[in-house]
Amino acid sequence: MRHFGAVLALTVILLIISPAAQAETAAGGEPPVNINAKAALLMEVESGTLIWEMNSRQKLYPASITKIMSLLLIMEQLEQGKVSLQDQVEVSARASGMGGTELFLSEGDRVSLEELLIGMAVGSANDAAVAVAEH
Repeated sequence: MRHFGAVLALTVILLIISPAAQAETAAGGEPPVNINAKAALLMEVESGTLIWEMNSRQKLYPASITKIMSLLLIMEQLEQGKVSLQDQVEVSARASGMGGTELFLSEGDRVSLEELLIGMAVGSANDAAVAVAEH
């Protein structure tokens, strides 16, 4: 469990620092690298000063960011002993019908919490995320 938590923590850290490192601005106000995103924002945390932005007011849906937050909340539950990686999670009709990126879970399937977390982290599986949230 500690290994999985360490890998997840490293992944989250890399996701956080990577865009910030890429968004450093050159003298002309353009980032020195090609940023492959629909929108981006770089802000100094202490002062709230906006350093650089690209389409920052464009309305976008958070997608996998929501799953990362869900993973963090589950990790906290694991640390507190409220859930276990061996817990068997029963898949609901709602979870199995999520669509999008999924593990193709069926209603009534019983899947370990560990397998669902891997599906969320690696496959960005919507059905796994809903099943875990309902658990």
